[in-house]
Amino acid sequence: MLQKRQRLTNLKNLRLDIARILQNLLTENKLTITELAHMTSWSPIYLQALINGQATPNIGELNYLMSLFHKKIQLTLTD
Repeated sequence: MLQKRQRLTNLKNLRLDIARILQNLLTENKLTITELAHMTSWSPIYLQALINGQATPNIGELNYLMSLFHKKIQLTLTD
């Protein structure tokens, strides 16, 4: 079992990766947070938290979000 410190580090890295990917998708598609909020019916505050790396979407939310950009998610489990 991973130590608590490593689990927290992994979670922080996951949030930052999601934030980076989402920011890149917004830039590539020339979308604002307000436009994405309208597309998803999610609050702009939650979307801003995702983009800032301060929130962790569940797998269903992440799958829905990526489907809007015609992307798939891939999970890799490692030791």
